[in-house]
Amino acid sequence: MDLKLLAIPVVLVIVGVIVMVFLNKKGGRSAGVAQDVMKNYVREQLPNMQSANLDVINLLQDTIDPEHIWVVAYNDSGIFFIPSTSNPFTRSIKRYEDEGIDYVPFSAITNKLVAQDKKKIKLHIGDVVKSLKYQNKDCFGTNQEQELSKFMKYLSA
Repeated sequence: MDLKLLAIPVVLVIVGVIVMVFLNKKGGRSAGVAQDVMKNYVREQLPNMQSANLDVINLLQDTIDPEHIWVVAYNDSGIFFIPSTSNPFTRSIKRYEDEGIDYVPFSAITNKLVAQDKKKIKLHIGDVVKSLKYQNKDCFGTNQEQELSKFMKYLSA
């Protein structure tokens, strides 16, 4: 066997480890950046919410291979689900065009289930069930546990 063929997978593994370390370091230095970017993004997507007090978090679809993230903006009146894609390198978020923005009034949610062991959230809105996953890191790699606990308290209210 030619040693050059063995070098290709070794180089790929080394490059992969370097990229993972770089993203982890960059994520650790971006505390609060994702929250600011998501809030500005929500205000850009929902111009009528310019002056509204909003909290934001990002969630994933409850599928094996999600196509996009959901930027979730919520306040006392309800929850906005904005399909989006994020780029941690440029720290930007843009709209995923294949789906529309969903608004769910808080009063329309008939049942809420948070399975913390599976990191899943299920919202029953009439006959429709919206199943989402959450991660401890936001779309830019920063710890979002504080925002998650705030969202869980919001759901339990």
